[in-house]
Amino acid sequence: MTRHRSSAIPDSKTKITGGYPSKLVIFQVEASPYYWVRYFTKGKIYRKSTKTTNKNEAIAFAKVFYEDILLKERNSIPLGSSPSFERCAKELLIKQEELILRGERNPLLNQKDTRILKLDLLPFFRGYDIKEIKYKNLEDYISGIAKRNLASATIKKHINLLGKNF
Repeated sequence: MTRHRSSAIPDSKTKITGGYPSKLVIFQVEASPYYWVRYFTKGKIYRKSTKTTNKNEAIAFAKVFYEDILLKERNSIPLGSSPSFERCAKELLIKQEELILRGERNPLLNQKDTRILKLDLLPFFRGYDIKEIKYKNLEDYISGIAKRNLASATIKKHINLLGKNF
């Protein structure tokens, strides 16, 4: 049976010792000269290139990789590296601009939405993968903007803009 080029080479797998979980390993693949690190948590495998061919440097990288994951988990920050909320927000503005150019939307629409995104939504949700935003994150956001004594109509605009990104 042939192994895929991106599959781990069995003899290259090394568990990180010294109090680290057994699910934290470094390994090599045929498709890359570098060591890779892999860690399994919350039902998903997270992996990343160490960008080094030196095994000791790869082990040090793996330890930092693991600590970053723990920090993100403790602070309820998404583990994925794709900041798709930000990408979706930017794509939304582009699509709205097309509608404005065709005369289907008010030209002020993007100005208002851009302002809300830059001042409030992106600073709060930047770095979140759209699939990882939970009800609690939305509640935290709404609670935060409500403390600024914004009018209920303004809060509703924020919620509507959030809804456009899902």
